[in-house]
Amino acid sequence: MRYITLVFLFISTSNLFAQQSNTVISKPTKIIPKDNNVKLLMVHEESYGAGLNSNGYSLMYNKTRVINFTKKRFWEIEFSRIKSNREVKTEPTFTIENLSPPKSYVFGKRNSLFVFEYRKGYNYKLTQKTSNDGVEISINTSIGGTLGLLKPYYLVLARLNKENETEITEEKYSSKNDSVFLNYAQNGGIYGYSGFGKGIFESIPVPAFNARIGLNFDWAAYDENISSLEIGFKANVFLTVLPLMINQHNHQIYPSLFALYKIGSRKY
Repeated sequence: MRYITLVFLFISTSNLFAQQSNTVISKPTKIIPKDNNVKLLMVHEESYGAGLNSNGYSLMYNKTRVINFTKKRFWEIEFSRIKSNREVKTEPTFTIENLSPPKSYVFGKRNSLFVFEYRKGYNYKLTQKTSNDGVEISINTSIGGTLGLLKPYYLVLARLNKENETEITEEKYSSKNDSVFLNYAQNGGIYGYSGFGKGIFESIPVPAFNARIGLNFDWAAYDENISSLEIGFKANVFLTVLPLMINQHNHQIYPSLFALYKIGSRKY
């Protein structure tokens, strides 16, 4: 009886170990694609840009979020200088002893215009890159609001006093100095431009709306880098006519063509 019991225990123990050896213990695994060229979609983009406009220049900052493979949503801010198409640089016609040489100026200019634009828009992909050295073409459309700043344009004016001595003053345009502000003559006229800083704290805010459309050419590889050129058309529509020039036709709408170079980065 004792031997039968030992044989029974031996058989039971062998079956138990056999079951444990056939048991598969599952562990978390990471699936790694066999194709090393597979790239994940980067959903965040940040870029900076500088551009030339047909009526000035601009600096830009952009934040973009990818919605899908063909559509992105973005917001951006831009600082621009807008010039009247009537602006022409003029060289001073005389110099004054013991004074620094005069700066060139714009004859008949009353105010300078600088604008801060904020807008939101969408980017739609038109073509896909075929390789790392290809070019991706897309279209950007956006609208937003604009805060314009009208800065008085100051000139250095020369006048002869009763003692036949030359007096120098820095003045902005007014009805009282019209005859001097628009005069080239040495005995009572323009000596030159005062400089950018003069009048900056007298700037007047003027609101506007802006709209923009452009073609974007991105030749950077579809990775962490952005290197692109955007060309297109934009316009700022102000609520009133802006007095940029004296005795000239001024405008309420300022359209322009632009070319903007952007660099930046992408991330997941």
